[in-house]
Amino acid sequence: MSLSFPTTPALNQTHFTGGRVWTYNGSGWATSSEPSANLQSIPTSLVPSHNEMFDLGHSTVRWRDLYLSGNTIDLGGTEISSTANGVSFSNAISQSAVPVSVSSLQLGEGANAIVLSATSTGLQTVSGNTVVPIGGAVTVSNTTPTTTNLGSLWLDSETGKLRIYYGGSWAGIIGSGTGSAAGGVVLNLDGGRPDSNFGGITAFDAGGVV
Repeated sequence: MSLSFPTTPALNQTHFTGGRVWTYNGSGWATSSEPSANLQSIPTSLVPSHNEMFDLGHSTVRWRDLYLSGNTIDLGGTEISSTANGVSFSNAISQSAVPVSVSSLQLGEGANAIVLSATSTGLQTVSGNTVVPIGGAVTVSNTTPTTTNLGSLWLDSETGKLRIYYGGSWAGIIGSGTGSAAGGVVLNLDGGRPDSNFGGITAFDAGGVV
């Protein structure tokens, strides 16, 4: 087995090569003989002799399964824990929740699989080869939005009506009651006008406040 060492080491610098840890003493590299270990029966904790120097497995030679009795894995300072509700991710020190970043999320399997992903215009779902965008934030304005996407929402701040962009135009959201066009009730948004009963609290009003 060939050995390789840094060409300009610092005093007391450690280096791993040839299956051993070497230390530079100022004039050369030295290592101590390491006792053999019975890895099939370890009676103590398995702790490396140096921090962040050794790996478990290799990119081309991997361990198969990992069996643990605890419920937490510390991965670079992030705790991955098994809970009654599933899996949680938290900071190992503060225990505060940390975000999980993924480019897409698949729900279901096989023919029922739907992929949820983020785009420059908001969220979209993909079922098979069909892309169905999901509206993002609600645009609040008294003028028609110029940037539109299938499923976009627009709250007309002048009339209080909520509309959705569908089929190439803005359509009012229709409920299942009576008293307006198409046999339904246009869903208005009560923003706390003087004649409102909500005192300035945003609420949905399907009762015809206009």
